Amino acid sequence: IMLFGDDFHGVEIFNVGATSSTNVRFIAEAVIREMGLDGIPINYEDTEKGYKGDIAKYEYNVDKINSKGWKSLMTSDETVLRTVKELVRQFCVRSK
Repeated sequence: IMLFGDDFHGVEIFNVGATSSTNVRFIAEAVIREMGLDGIPINYEDTEKGYKGDIAKYEYNVDKINSKGWKSLMTSDETVLRTVKELVRQFCVRSK
């Protein structure tokens, strides 16, 4: 939802997401697998978390929206897998 203007009286803002988290390695492995690029190495620069300044793991605080009764139907990993599969399907970038 995008709001324009300066009058935000009465507007509540919520983080919407899963109560789980994922990490860079899981995402990279999912992309490699779904694109059929088996054997492609995952290289990190200086650390296990990716490039300098990268966030290896991120998790949203969704307590506020959960307190209103909303719950995610998928975990973070399930969401990543679904997104990667759909992007591969749409853009036909599978190497197999």
